[in-house]
Amino acid sequence: MMIRKRVFIVFMLLSLLLTFAAVAQETGRRLALVIGNSSYKGMKRLQNPANDARDVSRALRSLGFQVTSLIDAIHQEMDEAIYRFGAALKRGGVGLFYYSGHGAQYQGENYLIPVDRTIRSASELPYKSVSAGLIMGYMEEARNYLSMVILDACRGWLRKEQPFYRGVSEPCGNSGP
Repeated sequence: MMIRKRVFIVFMLLSLLLTFAAVAQETGRRLALVIGNSSYKGMKRLQNPANDARDVSRALRSLGFQVTSLIDAIHQEMDEAIYRFGAALKRGGVGLFYYSGHGAQYQGENYLIPVDRTIRSASELPYKSVSAGLIMGYMEEARNYLSMVILDACRGWLRKEQPFYRGVSEPCGNSGP
């Protein structure tokens, strides 16, 4: 079952990328920021995010994208790469952002978790993680022909026994500690 799900996800992702590449070919410049976080401080290593990010980066490069790829990124690295990506988008072209790793959704906002952060309370999410809204904001400011955000974020690190679990989106797997 898990293999079938993974094959389906890869097929859907490749279909999206091929469609995206066809449109990008018409517009010229193609930029991508790919982040895969697997090795979190104090947690069991996730098997897929780093590998998925490498595969997506390779596929995007073969389609002519200028790819910045981060594996096991700390908060500062993610923040800086997202800023540089946003600045580059303002010079035109098509933008694609891909994230694989732990994430959380709280009060309608999606958060991407850097490998160096420990989240003990929902109130820490805006300060210790990276808001997906930041990426979306940079893409909106750039006003490019086409932008795409792909979040392959598992929320399995959240546990119901954590005091802040209530009100946070349901976990999607059993990849926690």
